[in-house]
Amino acid sequence: MLKDDQYYELDEEIISYVKKIELEFGFAIDIKYKYITNNKQKTMIQIKKIPDNYAVLLNSELLVSVNDEYFSKFDEEIRTILISQEFDKIHINFDKGTFKISQPTLKTSVGLIKRYSYDKIERANESERLLSESKLQSENEDKLNK
Repeated sequence: MLKDDQYYELDEEIISYVKKIELEFGFAIDIKYKYITNNKQKTMIQIKKIPDNYAVLLNSELLVSVNDEYFSKFDEEIRTILISQEFDKIHINFDKGTFKISQPTLKTSVGLIKRYSYDKIERANESERLLSESKLQSENEDKLNK
């Protein structure tokens, strides 16, 4: 059974927006991405490594899932910060020509704090958290009203 209401192809405009930010990171290796919408996820964007067996079938190495409902509700600065935080988790091993995704000790890195300021990053993270809570509360109210 497919979950077409939860997962579907991401809008080209959003893909272009994400790609523009990815280019700013200037990764030294060519990483192939697969883009999808996931409106059930609690964050605006998630980047995950695709397991090797599926990566071969999809001809992609990373899955970029975007909650387009969140994307449409945030301003450009918040979008840019949240997307940058996800790409900042990608660490390249130049010796092997590979990469891994790691979780920073902070929700963001020093480079992003210097670029945007801690207050702006905190605003972006708080906006995402509040929207997630609001959406969850609304879903719970809908279930009670049924």
